[in-house]
Amino acid sequence: MGAARLVPFRARVALFGAIARAAGAIAYSGRARANLELALGDALSDAQRRAIASANARSIGRAFAEIVDYRRDAAGTAKRRVFTDDTLRFLDDALAAGRGAVVATPHFGNYELFPAYLVTRGYRGAVIGRLAHNPHLASDVLAMRARAGVETLDSRGSPRAPMRVLQQGGIVGVLPDLDSKRVSGTFIPFFGRPAFTATGPASLALLARAPLVTAYMIPEGDRYRLTFEPAIVPDPKAPRDEETLRITREWSRRFEEKIRAHPELWVWVHERWSTTPEKVAERADRRARVAAAKPTH
Repeated sequence: MGAARLVPFRARVALFGAIARAAGAIAYSGRARANLELALGDALSDAQRRAIASANARSIGRAFAEIVDYRRDAAGTAKRRVFTDDTLRFLDDALAAGRGAVVATPHFGNYELFPAYLVTRGYRGAVIGRLAHNPHLASDVLAMRARAGVETLDSRGSPRAPMRVLQQGGIVGVLPDLDSKRVSGTFIPFFGRPAFTATGPASLALLARAPLVTAYMIPEGDRYRLTFEPAIVPDPKAPRDEETLRITREWSRRFEEKIRAHPELWVWVHERWSTTPEKVAERADRRARVAAAKPTH
């Protein structure tokens, strides 16, 4: 990181992009192109899929290049690299009710800069995330966010922590667009295929009666445009299961629409359709066996 700071920003982006392309070719062996074919099918030629996968690697490399500056000067980097437009009113309208807001964004661009930028604008809250298995990396990420004024809540922790943030009128940030074995979810269509999708954001919004706002970091030159969409407002009178499904379907539909518009930004190397109903049943059976084997006294 120290050596990388000596390299001019644009050259650094090119360097990290090349590293990301090489690492992807070694570690993922065409998974991005395979997922693009699975999701978009005949809408893209093989050459277009290769071009999107290459652009995606550059996007990942750019994010790493920005983190080099972010670790040293979080607030300054966020101010230099992020700006917003008049859609910020959707976030302000959501917060005006006094119940806080759940803000959901996909793995687009440099999402680490997102909450840091909001902090520089005077917004407060926390992000929910699963910490890295490597304790040194986890500690570094937590410290980096803390320097930016961003609190991290462990996704495996108690729901009381994010509820407390919302009750104080703050923002709870989530990135719920990936497949995860450790969260509650349901299967909904994503690019026309059933995808196991986290229901936690919708459940949290319902529990707190807080609106859920979708937002995106879209690159424009050397900066990102942070743009928001109108809030998805929970209906506390609707049956809970139906409302949870409605909210989850809606934010996922919005994400898909934005990914279709900017396919080069999303993480196509991720195995989004990995979880199947059979795997969910196997996990539930394993948990039941473990619970039954525990002593009752």
